[in-house]
Amino acid sequence: MEKGIKLSPKQLANTSQDLLALGFKVRFRVMGESMEPTILAGDLLTVAPIERDKIRLGQVVMIISDQGRAIVHRVVSCQKNGKRKLIQTCGDNASVKDRPIEKIQVLGEIVEVQRGCSRVNSSCFLNGIRALWYLIRACRVSEHIEKDS
Repeated sequence: MEKGIKLSPKQLANTSQDLLALGFKVRFRVMGESMEPTILAGDLLTVAPIERDKIRLGQVVMIISDQGRAIVHRVVSCQKNGKRKLIQTCGDNASVKDRPIEKIQVLGEIVEVQRGCSRVNSSCFLNGIRALWYLIRACRVSEHIEKDS
C-alpha cells in the first residue's frame, strides 16, 4: 500500500519549495488535466531540484504561481527583460499560455512520471520528440490574458 500525506495545492507548493531547496526530490500524484496526454490525472511525478540557469525550452517543470499554487507545465519561452530572466510555461492541453514568471518561481524539474506499474524517464528520446511537438503547438496557443480585478 502506498503511503503519503494529503496536501492542498498551496501546502504542496510550500513544502516542495522547502524540500527542493534543501536538495531533496519530491513525489506527488497529479490532480489536473492541463498536461494531458503527456501527464495524466493520477500519475505519480518525481520532481528534482533544478539549476535555474539551466532551464531549457521543452522542459517540464514545477512552478509556484502568483497565487502560491504548485503547477506542472512545459517551458515554452525564456526571455530577458533587462536583468530579469522570465520563463513562460504552458500546459500541453492548455488553450492559453501561462503568464511569464521570474525564474525563481521555478521549483524543480519533472524527472520521472509513473503511470501504474510503468515509469517514464524524462530524458527518453521519445519525450524529446514530444517536447518539440508541444513547443511548436505552444507557438499557436494564445498569450496569457490578464483578467480585470
